[in-house]
Amino acid sequence: MKLKSALPWCATGLLLILCLMLPLLFTGGGDGPEPTTERALTLARRAEIYSLFAADDLSFTRLDEDEVDNGEYVECIRTANLAMGALVMDSGETRDENPFGTNFYTLSDGGDTIRIMEYYYEWTGDWHNWFTMHIDLDTGLIYYLYYSAAVQSNGGLYMGRAEEHLAEAGEALTQELGFTGGSLDYDSDSRWELTLKRGGESYAYGAICGIYEDAAPSMIIDLRVTLASASGQ
Repeated sequence: MKLKSALPWCATGLLLILCLMLPLLFTGGGDGPEPTTERALTLARRAEIYSLFAADDLSFTRLDEDEVDNGEYVECIRTANLAMGALVMDSGETRDENPFGTNFYTLSDGGDTIRIMEYYYEWTGDWHNWFTMHIDLDTGLIYYLYYSAAVQSNGGLYMGRAEEHLAEAGEALTQELGFTGGSLDYDSDSRWELTLKRGGESYAYGAICGIYEDAAPSMIIDLRVTLASASGQ
């Protein structure tokens, strides 16, 4: 098995990860002594709380689904479907479908709380696919995305197509969502730092991504994107 050249793929990775965000609306956070409500938190504070979880300094607390508004749920599902529709390489008929669904959680720090929907799905068509997202219930902000897939059958139909597929998905959705800038910088050990710009908002993500192919043919796609910090109006 060989690792495809990292630099060309990561050029398309910028387009890919740009495609994952939806238009976001944020309200300013309060600065009084009382704990802030979920909707009052700033973009930067939301990202800060999630980054504590990503660093294993916070744990999820289960949120009762009765506390989730149906409109919030529908918007998060729409976000997940858009991202999954853009990313998934598998065009074969679903042969095996494992349980899939949603979980609801809160993350709290210093009296501030964010509410998160976790979307998960595992299935097999031409590929064995895994897909997971963490989405802010109050804003639609994507905190985390994981997509991994391994070819199971009809591999010859997909050989050499992954980079083009992801690039086309990114180009279409970035235009639709109105992003105006971004940069992708190498960190180390296949890790990249991605910065996105939209209006007065800036998002910093850590990304680990790879496409692997050999002559069997066999293919693996693996992508993990995590919000590290953010700022905005």
